[in-house]
Amino acid sequence: MLKLTDTSTATYLFVGFIDQTAWRPTRFCSVNMEENGPGEQNGRSGEKQFGKSYKGVKEPIRKTMYDVLVENLELVGRKTFIHRIIYCGLHYFSNSSEKKLEDFFQKIVEEVNTKCLIIEKLSGFLFYHDKYFVHLLEGDEDAIGQHLKLLYRSQDFGKFGKLKLLVSLHHINNRLINDWKFYNAEPRKSSSNFNANSVTDIAKITFDCVKKFSDLSVAFVETTSNTEREIEVEIIDKIDPLLPLLPEIEQLELLINGEFPMDLDEYRKSYGTLFSYQLHTDKIWPLPEDLVPYDVFETAPQTAIKFPNFQKTQTEPEDNDDDDLLPSLI
Repeated sequence: MLKLTDTSTATYLFVGFIDQTAWRPTRFCSVNMEENGPGEQNGRSGEKQFGKSYKGVKEPIRKTMYDVLVENLELVGRKTFIHRIIYCGLHYFSNSSEKKLEDFFQKIVEEVNTKCLIIEKLSGFLFYHDKYFVHLLEGDEDAIGQHLKLLYRSQDFGKFGKLKLLVSLHHINNRLINDWKFYNAEPRKSSSNFNANSVTDIAKITFDCVKKFSDLSVAFVETTSNTEREIEVEIIDKIDPLLPLLPEIEQLELLINGEFPMDLDEYRKSYGTLFSYQLHTDKIWPLPEDLVPYDVFETAPQTAIKFPNFQKTQTEPEDNDDDDLLPSLI
């Protein structure tokens, strides 16, 4: 296709060609003809002398979803997504022994960050006392998965009781803490009464515990820069500004010993596992159209399940003629 339109200053030329499917433009250009004039000949009959200005329009840049994803990660200085989990549990580590609870978790975190193939390193915050603990972890998906694997394969795993997952957050915006730190103190005692069999009370306790522990980790980083922060339990009420943010011991007992939330081992086994969802088999109407197979209402073809028996009896004479077998096969 050729289309030529003369104006007072320029001529616009649009050229295209036909491929196997449709017309596709190959060039769109603007030609300036002010220098030699629109009707001036160049000595050869039938040809016009165009000016020196010849510019083509650039192909527009088409961004894919991957380009947008990489650009957003570069803006925040990352290479992949960061996830956050918070879990609590019962432990039997003694503060008087050589190997304490913080030494156990610190060794696992250092092993993941130095020996495992991860992109975003592990960071987190550990709060514990003589019986219970709460642990916050942040890192990429592989780092958290390796942490859980080393935790359950450790020789000292027998010193743990029940472990419960409080929350699992994916694609978080910012880290709460850029390093791994721990804090040892006595939890507060609660005066509120909760029903262990009430799902509403359990959900409220879980949300309250996660909110306070997240605020505790941020406040801990702001109030101290030391790796270890030791405070005497007897005078904690007078000098510790973090006391209102500590998890309540009754809430931790209720969460760890109750049916909800889910066990950490159950979350570990399902971590990285892709489940096959077959929602079209549920007894609901209307069906979710995005997940319905295109042949869900079609009748399944009837396949042959019985085949002819070619075993010959002893009374039948042996005949090698293949034409005699044709009626039995039809």
